[in-house]
Amino acid sequence: MAGRGCTLSRPPAPPRSELLSLLQDTLSGSQNNSVLLLGPRGSGKSLVLRRALASVARSHGDACVHVHLTGLLHCDERVAMRELAVQLGEHGCADALQRVSKFDTMALLAGFMRALERDQRSAVFVLDEFDVFTPVSRRQLLLYNLLDALQASSVRAVVVGLSVCNNAAERLEKRVRSRFSHRRLVFAAQTQADGGPCEAVGLLLALPPSFPHPAFAARWNGALAAALASPRVAAALAEACARSAQPRDTAALCLLALAGPEPTGPGLLEEGHLVCAAAACGRDPLDGSLLGLPPCELHLLVAAKRLQRMRELTAFNFAALFGEYERMACALGASVHFPRDVALRAFEALLHLGALGPADAAAAAQAGGGRGGGWLKEYAAYRLLFTDAEVALAARNHPQAPTNLAHLLTHESVGATGVAMV
Repeated sequence: MAGRGCTLSRPPAPPRSELLSLLQDTLSGSQNNSVLLLGPRGSGKSLVLRRALASVARSHGDACVHVHLTGLLHCDERVAMRELAVQLGEHGCADALQRVSKFDTMALLAGFMRALERDQRSAVFVLDEFDVFTPVSRRQLLLYNLLDALQASSVRAVVVGLSVCNNAAERLEKRVRSRFSHRRLVFAAQTQADGGPCEAVGLLLALPPSFPHPAFAARWNGALAAALASPRVAAALAEACARSAQPRDTAALCLLALAGPEPTGPGLLEEGHLVCAAAACGRDPLDGSLLGLPPCELHLLVAAKRLQRMRELTAFNFAALFGEYERMACALGASVHFPRDVALRAFEALLHLGALGPADAAAAAQAGGGRGGGWLKEYAAYRLLFTDAEVALAARNHPQAPTNLAHLLTHESVGATGVAMV
């Protein structure tokens, strides 16, 4: 109960128990397993995995080795094997490196498996951004070698892949697919409760009926319900939710409200606590960097979002991005038109900022290519990492943004009078 006459229902929990049961059964038994955690960003995949691994660590201790690879950083096989060697070396498996060549991937993995088997230890291999490890244009050597090494050994091990692509398993090569367990845990998008951000905050801040002091719990929940009913609080929470509706950000807002200034009343939450907390959550350091972008980089950000929303392109290269920018410039009738070489430098600046991320192995290899490989960056595929709200905020509030730039995020063009036209 969040207050008098206000009943709140909690959304269904993510499939944490299924993942924990799979890990415990595998690490306690003798059969290796692999599983994919699928769902949109912010759905709780990483959070559920971290909690499951923490539970495994409490029950198995040092007998379980945890290795974490990220597709955006370790999609190249040599880079992944180097990172694998570093992490396993930290767990006491460094002697496996001394007996094999670092270029012999299969022998290296076999050596690691023998070291784990000798010490009677189990392993959990986490592959974040799993879809990046499954390029359709290249051989999936890392996945094949890893799954094959697990099948060839008696080490109790689990391979856990996290991906936002629901078809990640279908992109596996035939030889990799035959070694994969095809277990999937699908996470639904985590949204606010049916009552919006006010109900989500109420769920987190309300005291349960089992609270040891029922009288104080009743006063607390009553004051909370009254504060949440305020239009000022509703507007502040709605603005914070428009920035990010992820549960972790809502939880951070509640912590800020609890850690706010001392209440003037009898130790209860007040309207001002929630308003101040919502405003503090709204001050994202990223906003300042976006509002300080040069105009060319801002235009490219909007062009990237148009490619994603209107052209339905989840990945694009510089040529597609520059073509969309030129269409935008024509729609705006801009007097300043940035040439291609200027736009290319702005494109590389967005890569350094982290606004764009590699969409495949080729782009990931060029991301760290330096000056020697920089000329190839315009041909690799990238994807936009900023959300709709972040790009819209920059297009709307940037001091040098042209009129109607924000309209182009939802419309093909703008009219001469400033009215958006479809």
